[in-house]
Amino acid sequence: MDKGKNMKRIKFGFVVILLIMISTGCGSFMVDPTPKKPLIPLDELKGKIVFSSDREEGYATKERIYMVDANGIGLKALSASHLTMDSGEAKVIRDMYPCWTPDGKKIIYLQETYIKPSQYKQSYWMMNIDGDDRKCLVNYYCDTIYSLGDMSLSPDGSTIVARLLSMRGPRPLLLIKDIYAETRYETIALGEYFGKPRWASDGKKVVFFGFSGRGIQANHDIFTIDNDGTNLQKLTSHPARDADPAFSPDGKQIAFISGRSGGDHVFIMDADGGNVRQVTSGRFHCNSPVWSPDGKLIAYCRSAISPAQGHEIWVTTVDGTMERSITTTVQVSDIRDGKKQGKYKKWSDDGSLDWR
Repeated sequence: MDKGKNMKRIKFGFVVILLIMISTGCGSFMVDPTPKKPLIPLDELKGKIVFSSDREEGYATKERIYMVDANGIGLKALSASHLTMDSGEAKVIRDMYPCWTPDGKKIIYLQETYIKPSQYKQSYWMMNIDGDDRKCLVNYYCDTIYSLGDMSLSPDGSTIVARLLSMRGPRPLLLIKDIYAETRYETIALGEYFGKPRWASDGKKVVFFGFSGRGIQANHDIFTIDNDGTNLQKLTSHPARDADPAFSPDGKQIAFISGRSGGDHVFIMDADGGNVRQVTSGRFHCNSPVWSPDGKLIAYCRSAISPAQGHEIWVTTVDGTMERSITTTVQVSDIRDGKKQGKYKKWSDDGSLDWR
């Protein structure tokens, strides 16, 4: 057989394989098909965003609370160190789920203190926007069965709605009332639901995502419920996963995450579940959307195709035509006992947003 023809065939085969790698995003020739959109002007990004992140050096580092201007300037850590010593025993502290008080002067968040793998406590704290004047509002001592999850503060600032995590049995939403009344607070379970509860701006309804169906038919959908636990309404019924809902400031729309387009992206629908439209698209995944105070923009967490590359905060216009990155992921080393351990790297995760 002619060696020249064989060489041509080999070269042709190599070119075909190379083109396939480029088109599918394999190897180091990955092409990102995400369309480049115009940037939102910086002067349109007003207010401040609080979020939790693990963007610090150290093996034992967990989430802490950060604040950044909506235009990406002035990033500041508000939480204290996350590894403390108490009577010779190490305690790891995580700060999560920050939300603004209605007047925008304080931040409420959930703190977890791990003493042993099966022994920890959770508490809701309040602090000034500079991280000072911390005050514990509610203590909740956890066991291996129940623990607190995502939470949201009511528009009047008096009541927390939180997801109660359970290793067995129902996972109810928990209303914690009169949070400023020292130890005089009330908890009310609203039934078997799932997570990411968010108040409507008038305080009359809570939106959340939960399971519909059982067994292999189970699916994540969006629901609303009145603040007294009545009038449960299912808003979505798509076979794909719908999650992370948030009411718009005027209460007329709900932003949420859905996998109905093939990846987890931001969608918007009317408050009654109608008029669903997609906002983000591209080669990335989204979670935790929140609205800007004027209802014209949506901030959300965005990760590349590889979850190992962490999450960044992005902002998009409601119609999805413009966008801008607010934070960037940071590579942090694995440090133990003051020494870097090998070449291991991880990417920071930014999440659990609130915008005011």
